[in-house]
Amino acid sequence: MIWPFKRKERVQVQTGIPAELVAAIEAAMVTPRGTGGEDDEPRMMVKIVGLGAFYWEGTQPAAERIGRAYPDLPAATCRKAARLIASVVGSRNRGEFRNNGRRRSGWVHSWSYED
Repeated sequence: MIWPFKRKERVQVQTGIPAELVAAIEAAMVTPRGTGGEDDEPRMMVKIVGLGAFYWEGTQPAAERIGRAYPDLPAATCRKAARLIASVVGSRNRGEFRNNGRRRSGWVHSWSYED
């Protein structure tokens, strides 16, 4: 049972992204913030420890933000981390979209007999 204790080294070897950055990205808070821009698409606010809070605008601005926060990382690793953020934002956005609808209940559950 050695693998749980070696996870940090494995993550960094497999992706090149520091383990603390991967953990921060996986724990990111993604919040929809209304619509913005010309096309009225919903904007996503992303809060990541060490990177701060920013609106998701794509992988290029996210890679630049990572590069400013971690100046020792190569540009390719910053782009990998930005793609990881994109996958987290996408999965949280899909989850929000699925839960956005109102739960329906049938009339059977709200029916009552009145004289």
